[in-house]
This record gives sequence, C-alpha cells and structure tokens, in this order.
Amino acid sequence: MALLAILAYTVGIVRMVNALRQAGHDGKILPALIPAALEIASHKRFAECGAEKSRYWGHLMTLFGFLGLFVVGAAVGMGTLSGLIHPPLSIFNPLKLLANISTFVIAAGLVVMLVERMGSREGRGPNTYFDWLFLLTLVGIVFTGMLSQILRLGESKAMYPVYFVHLVLIFCLFIYGPYSKFSHFIYRTIAMAATWDKRAQAATKVMTAKEAFA
Repeated sequence: MALLAILAYTVGIVRMVNALRQAGHDGKILPALIPAALEIASHKRFAECGAEKSRYWGHLMTLFGFLGLFVVGAAVGMGTLSGLIHPPLSIFNPLKLLANISTFVIAAGLVVMLVERMGSREGRGPNTYFDWLFLLTLVGIVFTGMLSQILRLGESKAMYPVYFVHLVLIFCLFIYGPYSKFSHFIYRTIAMAATWDKRAQAATKVMTAKEAFA
C-alpha cells in the first residue's frame, strides 16, 4: 500500500514537472530543493503576507510538530525492528519527551488552523473535502495519540481500541497523502524549486533598481 502511494506521488510529480517545463520554468530542480525546503520551513512568505498573517503560526507549529512526531515514529519503528529499542518507553525517555513536546506544538497549531478554517471566508473560496480531510485526520491522530498515552499510564484496557484507531488514522494520513492536502508539501516544494532561479533573478533586479534610485 505504501508503494502504491509512492507510485501515485511519482506520477503526480512527473506530470507536474512536465507542466512546469511547458510553462517555461526551466530551472534546475534538484539543486534548488534544499533552499526551497528551507524557505518553506521558515514560512517566510506567510510572515510577509499581511492578508494571511493569522495562518502563519498555525502552519508553522503544525509543520514542526508533525516533523517532530515523524522523527520519533521513525526512530522508534526502526529501533524496535532492530532490537535497539524496547517499547513502551519511559515518560522521561528523550524520544518520549520529544514526542510529547511535538504533540503539544502540533495541537496548538491545529487549534489555530481550525479557528481560521471556521472563520470568515470573505475573499476566499468555500471549504471543501480537500481542505478538511488532511486537517481533521491530523486532529484525530493527535487526539487519539494523547488519549492512548493517558489510558496506558492509567493501565486501562481501553487504550488498545483507541490506539488501534490512532494507527488506522496514521495509515490513512499516508495512504491518502497523494490525494489530500498532505501532498501540497511535496508539490509546493517542487514548484518553488523549479522557479527558484527566475525568482532569484527577479529579486536581484528589484534590488539593483532600488540601489539605482537610492
């Protein structure tokens, strides 16, 4: 199933690159992936955009909270398979601490995004399935993850069905990734990389013009 999702991403990326080339964006993508990803990580454009100022913190916290949880999940998964890590982890284990900090960060970001999403839509299009699927799946993952940990610490057997739902939601997040807003992280990065050279040249011309009139 994971390979099918990767295949869907690959087909989408190939089609996107072809469309970008046809539109005249001929910049080298691979060398520009790192600077494009760093710009996305900093959310520089959100910070500079007055109209979308309210979305800056929500997106930033959600992104870094998700990355923290992804790192923990990958480390625990590979550590468990290799026999180096033996769950359940202590509440004071560095990986557990990172997971809990990331959970609170992403939860705060999701609250901001939910408030923004349910707010005024003046000047924007209506909310759609595409907007809600990724957001609500993340909300479900964070809620069931927090609840399953609380139930485990209380030694409640209810933890097992809650954790099962948690794992199913994580599965859905990745398997539906190519067809949800989760994919915009990949496609947006590629689009920025493909246009990086032209945007850099345009920025240089603007700076040169400002210096000429200074």
